[in-house]
Amino acid sequence: MLVLDGGGTSLKIWQITQAGKWQLVRRIRGNFNAHLFSAKQLAKTIATLPELQKTHSVLIGLAGLSDKSAQHALTHTLASTKALRGKALRVVSDWELQLERSFPNQDGIVVMLGTGSVFAARVGRRTVRIGGYGRWIGDAGSGWAIGIAALEKYLRLLDGFFVDEVFQNAMRKHFKSRESTLRKVYEENFPVQKLAEDIIKLAEQGSSTAETILQTEAQRVSEFVRHLKSITEPSLPVAVVGGLVEKPNAYRVMIETALSQ
Repeated sequence: MLVLDGGGTSLKIWQITQAGKWQLVRRIRGNFNAHLFSAKQLAKTIATLPELQKTHSVLIGLAGLSDKSAQHALTHTLASTKALRGKALRVVSDWELQLERSFPNQDGIVVMLGTGSVFAARVGRRTVRIGGYGRWIGDAGSGWAIGIAALEKYLRLLDGFFVDEVFQNAMRKHFKSRESTLRKVYEENFPVQKLAEDIIKLAEQGSSTAETILQTEAQRVSEFVRHLKSITEPSLPVAVVGGLVEKPNAYRVMIETALSQ
């Protein structure tokens, strides 16, 4: 089976072996959130995949695609394209895809942390999703949330509220001054979520400001998980997934610590 996992920064192409193992084939950079990426664009991208010729089944999971009617509509559109005609096709949300990957034969909770965030649980035939409100209302623990917090801290630093040379030097690589910060964010659509990687590295280098930002978001993540367990099943296992935490780093450690407490 070929699996396409689309998020805010890339489309990951996976192959599932007969033994059930997920193997990452490639990653295509770009924003593959269903709200921002048309069915026509997605079909065009899929048609270029050489792996498509060797499979009979395709599973697609996209961020921003929780609505069942939207899933059915996209499935119908893609199934009629030449590249996917005659193939077994299923379209789901990114969090449904991660539940299947993390807990193929059991109940559990997934915490998805990438550009945005989603918290979802499966108990029997029931699925529950919370969070994932979007960047402007709030995606707790996400790259966007970390980036926004970093910008606020940096502007307060420039206004003289505190001193953190490690943090300041790193942020100055993107923003030379208070004015350039505001201009890039409000006028030039600076990709705020990309600051998250810098903040994680800074925390590992000893920046107290970066550590505070990540600790705050880690606690927010644990709050969502506690609430999800309270409305489903307290003993459910938890899988933390997504681009921010797919590799071991300081932020993942903070989240695991917060969850264990």
